Amino acid sequence: RRVLNPNAFAAPILTDEAVFIGSTFPEKIIGLGTTITVFDNFRFDALGEFQRGGHNINYIGYQNSLRGVWRACIPIQKKLIAAMEGNASALDDVRAMDRARCAVDRTQQSSDFWLEPTDFFKLRNVSLTYTLPSRWLRGARSGSITVAGRNLWTSTDYSGLDPESADLADDTFARREYYQLPALRSFTTSVRLSF
Repeated sequence: RRVLNPNAFAAPILTDEAVFIGSTFPEKIIGLGTTITVFDNFRFDALGEFQRGGHNINYIGYQNSLRGVWRACIPIQKKLIAAMEGNASALDDVRAMDRARCAVDRTQQSSDFWLEPTDFFKLRNVSLTYTLPSRWLRGARSGSITVAGRNLWTSTDYSGLDPESADLADDTFARREYYQLPALRSFTTSVRLSF
């Protein structure tokens, strides 16, 4: 099911026929990497990735909206309840897509409304390496210290936890984000010596 008037401040107009929304997996993946060396001692490495054209179901948002605990739906559900109780102006500023997603009437709820584009840019890895001066290395030929971070930043309009999360247990040709942990942000320090 698809909401045909998602941005209108009105009741959702739905289609019950099968509608192709988009590809399950990204159609474009672009990796951007760079290495910069300064003063022959410092090396900066960075790797980013842009993905576009994929779709995923934010099943965490769907399930938690059913329970009335999805943060984005709480104020909308209060307005939906106020409208059901007779407040005619309660929904004046609520878009059709938000009304469909956050519906409090079980007969109106559907995970279909939570299918979203997963376009994103991620800063996957950044590291700074300092090459130790030879005078500091007694008995070693070379050495370096590296400080690195992974999964430092994500830019996306996807409303779930991570646009790459996918529970493929049900079907290998569909995706949904359903209580998987996103890739963790991590920091490491390493010391390398060559003898």
